Amino acid sequence: MGKRILVFLMGALLTLPLCGCWNYRGADELDIVVGIAIDFDKTAKKYKLSYEVANLEGADKNSIIDSVIVESEGNTLFDAARNAKRREANRLFFGSAYILVISQELAQQDGIAHAIEWFLRDAECRETMYVVISQKETAKEILQSSDKEKRIVSVKLQDIIAEDNKVTASSIKKMLYQVFDAIQSPRRSVMLAALNKIQNGDKEIWEL
Repeated sequence: MGKRILVFLMGALLTLPLCGCWNYRGADELDIVVGIAIDFDKTAKKYKLSYEVANLEGADKNSIIDSVIVESEGNTLFDAARNAKRREANRLFFGSAYILVISQELAQQDGIAHAIEWFLRDAECRETMYVVISQKETAKEILQSSDKEKRIVSVKLQDIIAEDNKVTASSIKKMLYQVFDAIQSPRRSVMLAALNKIQNGDKEIWEL
């Protein structure tokens, strides 16, 4: 009887190190990415990634959360994503990204298949984030806001795309997994919404 109890206790002790999540990180150790923009510098021949990151510093339930833009570059998308870590003390978390903006020039020259597949294969990226093409010179400009009003641009863009599709149906609403399915189909083509940013009086507005 004593041996059985001893074996049981030893087995219980051995399972203790296996409990919990091996890669757990607290919210204070993560930078929450809400939007991603992809550009390509033809001169330097490097991919440029711009991340809209929610600025949670000092935020509470009564404050309005704004955002900051974090940039990185690399010879490949993987290099650019990895190099972002060198600029941020916290790890970038992509699980809350709402929108992926691809520059028009990059889409025309190299297509979007490589970028779509890379983000879809990432373990954290949401398959339901919207994919759009930038009508500005760069995709980064779409995620930037010069308005004094504090806001997270990517959330606003998500609302614009969703509401336009419901009200006027003048734009095409495509999510990451839908774009991937389309470019993997026999036709290998897909239509995406194009986003522009224009001046309306003293304010900047986004339009499809």
